Amino acid sequence: MVGEQFGFSTLFQELSGQYNIKKIGTVGTLIFPQIIYAQLQSTFPNGEIVNAESLMIDLRFVKSKNEIACMRKGAEILDATFADVIPQIEPGWTELDIQAEITSGILKRGAESTAAAWEPMIPSGPVHSKLCMNRNSRRKVKESEIICLQVGALYEGHNAALNSPVVLGSIPDEIKEAVNCAYDATEAIVAKLKAGVSSKEVNEVGKAVLAKKGYDKYSPYAMVHNIGLCECESPWMAEDKAFIIPENATVCIDTFLFRMDWGSFRIEDTIAVTATGADPLTRFNETYIRKRFA
Repeated sequence: MVGEQFGFSTLFQELSGQYNIKKIGTVGTLIFPQIIYAQLQSTFPNGEIVNAESLMIDLRFVKSKNEIACMRKGAEILDATFADVIPQIEPGWTELDIQAEITSGILKRGAESTAAAWEPMIPSGPVHSKLCMNRNSRRKVKESEIICLQVGALYEGHNAALNSPVVLGSIPDEIKEAVNCAYDATEAIVAKLKAGVSSKEVNEVGKAVLAKKGYDKYSPYAMVHNIGLCECESPWMAEDKAFIIPENATVCIDTFLFRMDWGSFRIEDTIAVTATGADPLTRFNETYIRKRFA
């Protein structure tokens, strides 16, 4: 009864009575509910129903000052949480233990949730870290192995993301070399980013740095993607596409080295794009990586 009285069908009928609606845009073609689509067709038999995803993507891609401020706050929450939690991690903690501390830190600092698209992922060791997307487990972390903290924070509906490699105790040289090369690639992209450059250009500079030491073969996809109301949302800036990145876009630089003998890791930072260059919103990796993996 409540659904019939206040449902979409009632809303559509009210709109039909007030306006001469000729065109209706829908978003989310792959998941749009059939029952609601049928109600649109029934209520507006002469209306043209079109796919409005590209229009919505364009509107979401360029952020307002307030939206960037929300994402900056989420980034600050991530920075502070990583700085607090990473020194506490000890051998014997499980991936779930680390997730619990990270999630607690994010919520206590004012985020409403972790990333809208996924829960914190804490893959560890030579096997579990080789999955691109992870469910955390009761696996206990050990010294001298790769642990990857992959986390997002949702603040006032907007996302920021921060991913950092972690190694407890002594760090094997092969991990040091890979992490430093990955961060060299990240910094090259930061230096290239500004309004008007193409996704192809920024991906090329990052991949070129990886290629110098042979790590490009471990980089399975594009190194820059959009972030906003979701973490990793359209448009996906494929490395073979010359997509122009506009001013006030927000992106993640996602340097992912995948399935080396000893595991995989991501370095990911959230960046606002300005007319003159990159404005990093997450700042933790700037000092942590070079100091810890020296």
